[in-house]
Amino acid sequence: MSTFGLVFALLGATGVAFTRAYRAQRRVVVIGRVSGEVPPRSPRNVRSRTWRTPPARLRRELASLDLALDAARVWRIWRGSTVAAALIGVVVVGPVFGVLLAALTGAAPVIACLVLRSRAEAAYDATLASALDAAARGVRSGGSLPQAVAEAAVSVRGRVAHDLSRVAAGVERGRPFADALRAWRTQRDRPAVRLAVGALVLATQTGGPPARVIEDVASAIRTRQQVAREAQALAAQARLSALVVGVAPIGFMLVTCLTDSRNSHMLFGTPIGVMCVVTGLLLDAVGAFWMHRMSATVAP
Repeated sequence: MSTFGLVFALLGATGVAFTRAYRAQRRVVVIGRVSGEVPPRSPRNVRSRTWRTPPARLRRELASLDLALDAARVWRIWRGSTVAAALIGVVVVGPVFGVLLAALTGAAPVIACLVLRSRAEAAYDATLASALDAAARGVRSGGSLPQAVAEAAVSVRGRVAHDLSRVAAGVERGRPFADALRAWRTQRDRPAVRLAVGALVLATQTGGPPARVIEDVASAIRTRQQVAREAQALAAQARLSALVVGVAPIGFMLVTCLTDSRNSHMLFGTPIGVMCVVTGLLLDAVGAFWMHRMSATVAP
């Protein structure tokens, strides 16, 4: 079978599968309407609740990263780029290459989210240290700890401001200050948050000088961040080596396949070639993961 024939066969099989799924879903909706269990709704809305609606995990991830992006649009672009990569790979080289290209395209946003998450966590700790400094200034000016936390929530932005605002709102509704802090620690289980909550709860219960305790916690968070940056700088060469080890073989394979059709036919059109590709990708992933773990051991 030629390449274009295989593409048309895949498209036809996909169309048949979608048609059968739509008819089955339509049958369920009609039965539910007759029995009164399903409210009237158009088939377009029923279909949009399944594969057009972005997953809840994607919405939570975008919200946790403070990205002003529409989850529905991101999900639509993600699906479209993955399908387009699969079709391009099938047309240019073959079905195995199309699956590989689709997997790489689909994994790219996940890798980007991991990188952005690490940066967001570092930014959260830095903002938390600034908020603690603002709370210490509020306590020194004569305010109570809950008032100082409420003022600190106004002085910063991002997720720290949202978390501190929830603590202040809970205290205003009559919740004990220590319980509101513990709820914050439960919802945002991070070392910096645990340290800040422990110090604030201790200052509340013991009645000691809270301003000095809060300033010491802010200084400890900044010291921890400085140590983490130094460790990342020392491990930069090892991480670059891990990146080269993981990406260079895949890039070389793609270049050789695009420049010479015989290589692509041998790798993706023969059983021994497919076996070599799968084995090489597995060994490449193991090597990259191993070097990443070795470089991550220096992290504090």
